[in-house]
Amino acid sequence: MGGLKLKNKGYSLIEVLIAMSILTVGILAVISMQSTALKIQSRNKISATMQLINQEILEKIIANASDDQTILSYSGIKTYDSSTKPTTSPADNDFEYFKTLLAPYPGAWAEVNVTNTRPYPVKIIVHWKDGAINHKLEYGTYILPH
Repeated sequence: MGGLKLKNKGYSLIEVLIAMSILTVGILAVISMQSTALKIQSRNKISATMQLINQEILEKIIANASDDQTILSYSGIKTYDSSTKPTTSPADNDFEYFKTLLAPYPGAWAEVNVTNTRPYPVKIIVHWKDGAINHKLEYGTYILPH
């Protein structure tokens, strides 16, 4: 008998389901990586900003380092604590400026420590929170009055 011969062309339902499952897993992996990359990018942006703020604070102190007393007036500043505000200019004005630099970042604050030995070792530490994680960035240098 000469009947029609059917040729198997196309994919079975099982093959289509397996291909869709593999594609779904791949797409979910890409979405997960994208989410992680965005979180890391956000953290790096804040960290870079804090580095710039730390450097700005240091440059402000160096720019005002006209004599020994001026340099030492920056010692002990903690921007979260108004009782550490210096009473002499320019450090008292800079205290407010430092607070303004950190104001856009809730929980961020800076501290300045100057040791009374020439050349003056100056350490600036900027603290900030990223979720439940506390971060700090320290800069240090030596300053002599100009």
